[in-house]
Amino acid sequence: MESESEKAVLLDISGVLLNGDQVIPGAVEALALLEQKHIPYRLVTNTSRKTRDMMVDTLAKVGVHVDRRQIFTAPLAARTFARWKGLKTWCLVHPDLLPDLDNVPPEEADAVIVGDAASGFNYENLNQAFRLLLEGAALVAIGHNRYFKENGEFYLDAGPFINALEYSADRRAIVAGKPAAAFFESVASDLQMEPESCWMVGDDIFGDVQGAIDVGMQACLVQTGKYREGDESKLDAHYELESDVLAAVQRILEI
Repeated sequence: MESESEKAVLLDISGVLLNGDQVIPGAVEALALLEQKHIPYRLVTNTSRKTRDMMVDTLAKVGVHVDRRQIFTAPLAARTFARWKGLKTWCLVHPDLLPDLDNVPPEEADAVIVGDAASGFNYENLNQAFRLLLEGAALVAIGHNRYFKENGEFYLDAGPFINALEYSADRRAIVAGKPAAAFFESVASDLQMEPESCWMVGDDIFGDVQGAIDVGMQACLVQTGKYREGDESKLDAHYELESDVLAAVQRILEI
């Protein structure tokens, strides 16, 4: 069943609303404008260093107040998938994220969940994951992002490490977060909207924009966060390009 609104908006958090723990100019005003116009929205993120409750607190500290139910995280999508499949998961993730996941010792696991583990991506942990995969464990990726930008610096995300595990174990990962179609479709379903009526606003040309377009959503790339000059030439598809999230929301409301 479709919402009374003609459109809905999905907004990435990191790089669109926040730069690290600092609010990006225009973010508060963008959400206020959506609420003023009664446009339903959800915040969607592959961030795997914070739980959903931690994200709510981080946003509130900079004046972005949202209900936890308005936030869709890739880690929770990974947990939901594993529970649905009855998998016992060993988690190679940032320690702050463990409260949002079901973690068992390696000897009990029949699946490996991989997120942005930061310094946890050491040889011992990666080799443990590799050995589990060789024994038949499933590989579940929270996301497949190449890198992210925080406080002006670029950092490797989980994608390159997931690629290494896929290559070494000859196994394909099941991606729970963006750009997986199931992730975008579940958000559209929660909004009671068809994907074609949803807009995705993100700073990642592949994980945000291409992922959304692939399921029939419309998309807007913003020139904040991880955006780099020339990103817009990497995708042969129709989408909008705006300077920041406020300009993106204003453009969406015009269309």
